[in-house]
Amino acid sequence: ELQVNLRSREVIQEGVEAELEKVKKELKDAQKELKHKEDRLHLEIDKAKHDKEALRKEIDTQKNRATVAETQLSQISRQSGASVDQARKIHELELEKEEAERKARAAEEALEKKIQRLRDTQEKLNTTNAVKEDMARTKRLLESQKADLEKEVEEQRNLLLKAEAKAAELRSQVDKTDRDLSSL
Repeated sequence: ELQVNLRSREVIQEGVEAELEKVKKELKDAQKELKHKEDRLHLEIDKAKHDKEALRKEIDTQKNRATVAETQLSQISRQSGASVDQARKIHELELEKEEAERKARAAEEALEKKIQRLRDTQEKLNTTNAVKEDMARTKRLLESQKADLEKEVEEQRNLLLKAEAKAAELRSQVDKTDRDLSSL
C-alpha cells in the first residue's frame, strides 16, 4: 500500500515537474517577447518625447515669427503716409503672420496627438509589466507546489523504508521462531 501510495505521489510529482517545465518554457518565451515589446515601447516613448520636444520648438519658432511679423506690421502702420511699397510689405507681413499662426496651430495639434500616443504607449508598457509580474507569481507558486510534493514524496519514501525495515525485522523474528520451534 505504501509502495502504491509512493508511486502515485511520484507520478503526481512527475506531472507537476512536467507542467512546471512547460510553464517555465512558456514563461521564458513570454518574458523574451515581453522584453522585446518593452524595449520597443521604450524606444517609441523616447522617440515620442523627442518628437514632442521638436514640435514644441516648432511651435515656439512659429509664434516668434508671428510676433516679429506683427511687430513689423505695427511699426510700418504707425509710420505716416504709407506708400505702395509699404502697403505691399504690410500685406506680405500679414500673410507671413497668418502662415506662422497656421503652422503653430498645426504643430500644437500634432503635439497633442504625440502626447496621446505617448500615453497609449505608456499604458501598453504598464500592461506588459503587469503580465510579467503575474507570470512570475505563477512560476513561484508552481515551484512552491513542486517543493511541497518533493517533500511529501521524500516523507513517503522514508515511511516505506521504515515499513520495509520493520517487515524484514518481523520476517527475521518469524524465521527465528520457526527455527526455535523446529528445534524443539
